[in-house]
Amino acid sequence: MIRLALPREPYWLDLPHGVRVNVQPLDTALEAAARARAAGLLRERIDPAGPADDPRRIGWAKQALAAALAELAILEWDGVLEADGNVALVSPATTARLMAIPEMASAFLRDLYAPLDRLVAEGNASSAAPHGTSAAAPRIAAAAGPAAAPAAATVAQP
Repeated sequence: MIRLALPREPYWLDLPHGVRVNVQPLDTALEAAARARAAGLLRERIDPAGPADDPRRIGWAKQALAAALAELAILEWDGVLEADGNVALVSPATTARLMAIPEMASAFLRDLYAPLDRLVAEGNASSAAPHGTSAAAPRIAAAAGPAAAPAAATVAQP
């Protein structure tokens, strides 16, 4: 069972250092578009002749996905300034620069996916079953007695 309770209207995320971003709700279309955009960014960055197990690829993939999601999802923000102190305008370049900051990218991804994570956690079959055994069911096992000595302690030592 799953409850369809995802946000349907833009909402604000509070990120570190007083940054707030107003985002479109994450849905399949937005995520698919971001993944396609991130794949393009990675093709520009990764040397196809380079080693397939280069650990930097994981970092580049995370940064590319965060930048692509930010570019597509962020509608407006508060608390983001250019180096000269002027308010930074939301654009692909400025969202990419914001997502190049590890703490911002991690918080943005965590908070953007949070509604989906809650939905999955709620429907992951770990809640009490309304029609069968559950946490509210009566206990059928007898209480355990006093703890016995560990088995290793009863074996004679040579």
